[in-house]
Amino acid sequence: MAKKKKVNSQLPFYLTIGILVVAILGVVLFLFLDAVTLKEVESTGIGIFDDLIGEIQDALAEHTKFNGMQIVFGYSETVAEDSIFESTANILNFSFVALIPLILVVAGIVLNIPKSKLLSLIGVVCFVAAAVMLIFVPNYVSIAGSDSLGAADYYQPAVGAYLGMACSAICAVLGLGRTLLIK
Repeated sequence: MAKKKKVNSQLPFYLTIGILVVAILGVVLFLFLDAVTLKEVESTGIGIFDDLIGEIQDALAEHTKFNGMQIVFGYSETVAEDSIFESTANILNFSFVALIPLILVVAGIVLNIPKSKLLSLIGVVCFVAAAVMLIFVPNYVSIAGSDSLGAADYYQPAVGAYLGMACSAICAVLGLGRTLLIK
């Protein structure tokens, strides 16, 4: 009987380790896999809009996918016009709004370390908020030369955003289980 009680007292510790591992995995997958990809834009059948859609697709055809690192920290490309002259083209700007889900995941990890039900529950809320924000990552893309955030009209979430969201949701479930086991 005493042995079973000892196993139950160690379970919140193991859940904390699980949260740490899964959260780090989710952040790494989001940062290094494709987080957004170009949508298939369909023709409307009206000549003027067909030309506009064609121009948009031509402009974006070179950059069809971006990983989370490029979305959050920005992305520039060096273009060599000939052997002497090189120019740098800024494609994406730094996006603080895209950094918020990563901050929420770190906050969720930190809040799940102490043995406090309230802090653990707040950590679960952080993981849920991060999961929701990762799905809407095309809205946080800061395209260079644009005054507003968002490329949701042209881009959609890709595998990195979905895997980051899934890992954050798993962390929320693990954190909720940990919250219920804390005395």
